[in-house]
Amino acid sequence: MDTQHWIKSKIEEFSAPGNRYEIKFQAGLMQYDFDGSTSAVKNIDFGSINIKEIHYISFTQYSQTVWMTVHLKEGFEPAFNFSHSGMLAKNGKFPFVLRKSFNDEDLPGRMRKAMFSLVEMNGGQMLLDKEPY
Repeated sequence: MDTQHWIKSKIEEFSAPGNRYEIKFQAGLMQYDFDGSTSAVKNIDFGSINIKEIHYISFTQYSQTVWMTVHLKEGFEPAFNFSHSGMLAKNGKFPFVLRKSFNDEDLPGRMRKAMFSLVEMNGGQMLLDKEPY
């Protein structure tokens, strides 16, 4: 599916230095593997998000990175998750740490529209009108 491939490619392509994401889509789930390990610290997270339970995504700008956070609907938790790094927030929020260059070519707006389409294709409803930052 083109939308899934685009989302996957952008998250993986724009992962911030020291953060590696691998995204897969299967049976209504967005599966992610995160590796932020260094020689001194092992930081590995993985899990699955039920796509139709995505409520909105937000973007937070930092000096060298952009954090894209996937917010699930209130009361929903991931289908499965494991966090060794502590990066995965609780309360249905999942951050993806991306390079600052993600802002180029209106990628936050385009990502929001792609996720909106993906959620609709999976039988859910997502808010689209949140501000990018």
